[in-house]
Amino acid sequence: MTTVLIMATADVSEVVVAMGGQVLSQAPELGAIRAEIPAAKVKELAALESVTHVQVDEDIQRDEPLP
Repeated sequence: MTTVLIMATADVSEVVVAMGGQVLSQAPELGAIRAEIPAAKVKELAALESVTHVQVDEDIQRDEPLP
């Protein structure tokens, strides 16, 4: 499962669940949803007409800076 941040012009929470995902939180006033979905479904979700932006929420791995 991949955690994504979704910006949409309509409520896509039912679509997320239909894709095998889970809605973690919603901010309807912003048109934002944080959800977990199968990684293979990210592009399909992003292609929906009502979805304006999808960002994969992941940690960025980096080396610790030298002193």
